[in-house]
Amino acid sequence: MKKLLLILLCLPLLFSSCQQCKECEPSDLNQVIGYDQENEPIYAVIPFIEVCRDNFNSKQDYKNYIYKLETELGYSCKSDFWN
Repeated sequence: MKKLLLILLCLPLLFSSCQQCKECEPSDLNQVIGYDQENEPIYAVIPFIEVCRDNFNSKQDYKNYIYKLETELGYSCKSDFWN
């Protein structure tokens, strides 16, 4: 009975920690970064980014970083809970 109680008490911690990361994907995976000598475009593959709350000093810093990714760089960020 004690083991079951311990498991039930630890279960919310497991799920609450998963909600602290967001998976951010770019709106366009290929971005033109320049042109070669024949005026052909040079592409760079833009990576997916996983942003976790633990990597920031404050919750506001985390939110500001996500906001900049979405508004300035065109990323779409969503919870990484189900991935």
